[in-house]
Amino acid sequence: MDDLSFGKRNKRGDWVPDGRIETAPVFTLPPKPAALLKWLPHYFLPWNMLFAASAVAYWHFIVPEAEVLKTFHFAWILRLFIVNCIAVFLSYGAFELRLYILRAQENRFKYNGKFPATTRTCRYARTSTSTRRASRMGRCWSNCRSEASGRNAFLLSLSREAWSCPLLSS
Repeated sequence: MDDLSFGKRNKRGDWVPDGRIETAPVFTLPPKPAALLKWLPHYFLPWNMLFAASAVAYWHFIVPEAEVLKTFHFAWILRLFIVNCIAVFLSYGAFELRLYILRAQENRFKYNGKFPATTRTCRYARTSTSTRRASRMGRCWSNCRSEASGRNAFLLSLSREAWSCPLLSS
C-alpha cells in the first residue's frame, strides 16, 4: 500500500495525511441515520469483532470459574497476572518486532520519518552553540559519571564508543 496516495511527506520525511480526520456519524449533530448505517459495518468488521472474539476466548479459557473468584486467594490472582503479562509481552512485542526491529513497514504511514536512536546517549547531553558548549560538556561529563558510579554501576562496563555524550566521544 502506498502511503503517498493517502498523504504526503514534508522535507524532513514526516508523513501528513490528506484532509482532516472525520468524526464518526454517531457524534454528529444533527443525526444522519443513513451515514450511521453505512458506517456501522466498517466499525465492527474486522477489528472490533476480532477484539470481541479474543475477549470471549480469554474469558472462556483463562479466567477461572466464578466459584474460584469468590474467595480471595493469591494463586488465581498470580495466575491471571502472569497470563496478562505474557499476553502483553507477546502482543506489544509482536508490534515492536515487526515495526521497529525488522522495519517491515519501513516508514510508510509513519508520522515521524525517523526511527528511534540505536545508540546509548547520556540523558543530560545537549547539542548547543559553541559558546555554551564547554559548560554543558562539563555538566554532561559529571552527570554521566555520577550515573555510572551510583546505582547504575553497570554503565561502567560500557565502552566509550557506545556513548554519544560529547565529552566521552571525543
